[in-house]
Amino acid sequence: MTYERKQVLTVKNGETAELLLDDEIPSSGYLWLVEDKGGVDVQRKSFTPGGQMGGSVTAAFNAKAPGPGSYCIEFVHKRPWEDTVHSRVRYVLNVV
Repeated sequence: MTYERKQVLTVKNGETAELLLDDEIPSSGYLWLVEDKGGVDVQRKSFTPGGQMGGSVTAAFNAKAPGPGSYCIEFVHKRPWEDTVHSRVRYVLNVV
């Protein structure tokens, strides 16, 4: 599997990490969806609107791992009703 982007974050045990994903376009159905939580509690937090109506936004997710270790969280950018994936992002969450 090829990922267009890979982000690495380090947080202290018990902390919540904020994961940001650009170019979500809700008006056309393109959303960032969690494909694999990797054992982490991942919740959609919000999105930050762009400058234009119908434009792209930044999606925000909160991620909290169950304990120390390294976790991979995988996102896909796609329309939920289609099989075609526009892009993929992998976050590596290191909990110390």
